Amino acid sequence: MEYVYTSAEVFGILIEEPMTSLTDFITGIVGVVSYFRLRKLGFQDKAHIWFKYYFLFIGIATLCAGVLGHSTQYIVGFNAKTIGWTFSALALFCLENSGLSYYQKEYGEKKMSWLRSFFLLQLIAHFIFVVYPPTRVFTLVKINAFIGMVIIALPLFYFTSQKSGTRGSWMVVLAIIASCVPGIVFSAEFSLHI
Repeated sequence: MEYVYTSAEVFGILIEEPMTSLTDFITGIVGVVSYFRLRKLGFQDKAHIWFKYYFLFIGIATLCAGVLGHSTQYIVGFNAKTIGWTFSALALFCLENSGLSYYQKEYGEKKMSWLRSFFLLQLIAHFIFVVYPPTRVFTLVKINAFIGMVIIALPLFYFTSQKSGTRGSWMVVLAIIASCVPGIVFSAEFSLHI
């Protein structure tokens, strides 16, 4: 599919990819607000702490994507995208750890503990690939998100939901599944027109 460059001028400021930037900005604000709302609840167990920080980092990542990765890329350059990519990897690390913590609350603290080492290796590998210029591509972010959300977090939250039956854990499972839809649309480049 041929890419069509879009931009808009707002108050004399050029904004590239205005709809993508606006969507990222709104999504980022929702993530940061969600962090503060979860923080107000005061839960102190590991699972909630990891989950709370997932929202903070995904909010920051998406705000960075909107501002640095899209709307002002013509000023800051391509490499500025890596800031958002790094925060998204940190968010994913938190989501994975949250999923494992919830899982261990239901199945025992020792169950699947080796996964924490895998999460850390995954995060380090992501950082290495982002730092090394030839591998600094958005495909890396998509692969990392797929592994973290679909391969790791979804099963952990699903099995936790099966045992606990809580509404909240089922909502997380549905949210992860729902978040796959835009990823599929984006990756497959489904579109009505250019």
